[in-house]
Amino acid sequence: MTKQLITLSTGVITVFAAVIGLLKSVAQVAVWYLALALFLEIVSVIFGLLVQGAMVSHLTSTSNEDVYEGTVTHLAKLQWLFFVLGLVMLPVSLWV
Repeated sequence: MTKQLITLSTGVITVFAAVIGLLKSVAQVAVWYLALALFLEIVSVIFGLLVQGAMVSHLTSTSNEDVYEGTVTHLAKLQWLFFVLGLVMLPVSLWV
């Protein structure tokens, strides 16, 4: 699931990059909310990469094949949190 969230987050970032030129008439407050949403999606991607690294590190350092324990689950939960917060900020920026 981590790879899918990385893909979705980078898709959202790509849409931001494509639409940013059309936002010249948007209120300044909305731009700040959009920037916050973009930042949260970037952080989600970073945490997704950290999850992937933690899984690989866990598999190479121990004989225990259960990768969903300890650090991996905490990083994955943070990835989900930042992804959802970034998505929530998108409609909030349109209502401001």
